[in-house]
Amino acid sequence: MIEKLLSAAPDAWVRDACGVDRDGQAIDALVHRGAYDRESERASILAIGDTTGRTTGDVVVDALVDVARQMRNDSDSVPTLSVVPAPGLTGNATPYPPIEGFFDHQSDPVARYLWRWIGYLAPDLVVELRSGDTTEWRATDLRTAERFGAAGFGFEDDSLVGALGNGAGDAPGAIPGLRITAPNGELGVEIGRLLAMVNKVGVEPSGARRSLVVRRKRSPSDVVRILIGTYGYTLDPVVYTQGVSIGGRLVAWEMGITQADPTGNIRQIAGSLLANPDSFLDSGPDGAALAGLTWACDMARITGDEQAKNLFIAAADRFEDGGKSVPPPPADADFRVEDMFFIATVLGQAYRLTGNSRYSLLLDGYMRSCLGSGVQRADGLFDHSQGARFPWGRGNGFAALGYAEALTYLPADSPVRSGLVDAHRIHLTALLSHTAPSGKQRQLTDFPGSYEELSATCMVGIALARAVDLGWLGESYLPGLKRCWEAVSESIDDDGGLVDVCAGTGPQTSVREYLDRPAVSGLDDRGGAMAMWFALEMAKINSARE
Repeated sequence: MIEKLLSAAPDAWVRDACGVDRDGQAIDALVHRGAYDRESERASILAIGDTTGRTTGDVVVDALVDVARQMRNDSDSVPTLSVVPAPGLTGNATPYPPIEGFFDHQSDPVARYLWRWIGYLAPDLVVELRSGDTTEWRATDLRTAERFGAAGFGFEDDSLVGALGNGAGDAPGAIPGLRITAPNGELGVEIGRLLAMVNKVGVEPSGARRSLVVRRKRSPSDVVRILIGTYGYTLDPVVYTQGVSIGGRLVAWEMGITQADPTGNIRQIAGSLLANPDSFLDSGPDGAALAGLTWACDMARITGDEQAKNLFIAAADRFEDGGKSVPPPPADADFRVEDMFFIATVLGQAYRLTGNSRYSLLLDGYMRSCLGSGVQRADGLFDHSQGARFPWGRGNGFAALGYAEALTYLPADSPVRSGLVDAHRIHLTALLSHTAPSGKQRQLTDFPGSYEELSATCMVGIALARAVDLGWLGESYLPGLKRCWEAVSESIDDDGGLVDVCAGTGPQTSVREYLDRPAVSGLDDRGGAMAMWFALEMAKINSARE
């Protein structure tokens, strides 16, 4: 169905999917190549099929074919048009805005996918297309009705178009809407008439678009300061999601982004750990917990604090040599991708801090084993582990971070370095090829329609920024990095609230289980930690280029 439109204007659109139904079927979408250009003066319009499901997607596609053909001669004087011909909705089973079940709802996940996807596409106008016996235009509000000569205005507040028009719930802002009803043979004529009117009278930027433009315009340092207002003030529990944020507070102070010395507060938070490391380390912490102490390395490096140094080195010493082709315990023997980050960041920084070759040799051997483990697939992506052959989004983020940290800290003469650079480049290239049009990574990296997940996007962004900054990748990767940062910055509000961070996820047994992992919006330590780190990396790049 969607191919008919795509072939009519192949250069205008990127094929996408805006969600997944309970049967695992992706909901097709065509995104205009300029749809996420927030600064463009062109109006951005989204045409969606009948939200009651009574008008088939084929009818909508047929109505849009002539419009698509005209888009072959796309120019800056015409609006951008994105299309979801068959939204996959059937009536009003879910009132809008949906307030729970992102995106694991057992009966109506499609409503959640559409709500989020449209909100962050942030068009200036949403147009619902329906077939009917007579022609009628109806608008969400009086201003839109007057602009386009609609017969009336006002929708059910809990309908999709009505709720978007009200900017309800967690939408980034209001998006005005029209519902155009016409006989099948005339629906295309009405769409053409609308686009001609848009060219003539214009469309104001929607509230959602304006809100996201404001978020994009914040500097990375601005975003760091926002996130430091919320994250990095607890070590309960001791885990990387807390430790990365505490380390971020230290690095932000070191860089001059923040002025207040955080070390006193950090000593209050971690006093018992600093005074008696064995009280925690003898309990058998796993890799995630050991990575939760990386802030101590930052504290030792920046301030010379001996207690912090001793704590971090004691943590690094908990990684043991498990033998050839075996991850160092307490890492999982199944080569889980999480461990790529945990091991590389702890052992790499321990080597940088002490110069002790034990850490670099152990890391060198582990990364060599990773290259031979088969967890990185032939297409460059990573499966979650040897026993879970699914390319989980945050798992690929962990792998990207593992490569980045290893290459940052391993000595220049490490025999595994060239292999790591090649594998890292292949991985990042594959990730960019699967990036959603928005610039985000997905919950399942190669599954179009699976939700756009923030922590994975941040982690891939960190790896890209580090690779460009330290020269492993050329400047051809800068556009991908820019898209990544813009997508992340749009997903952080001024209170540190985030959008769609996958909940904690061990290896799963099916695609369905990964699709059904809950997405957390609002305050979230996983997303906050990685967003802060990404913002700091972007601030470093900006500072170096000034």
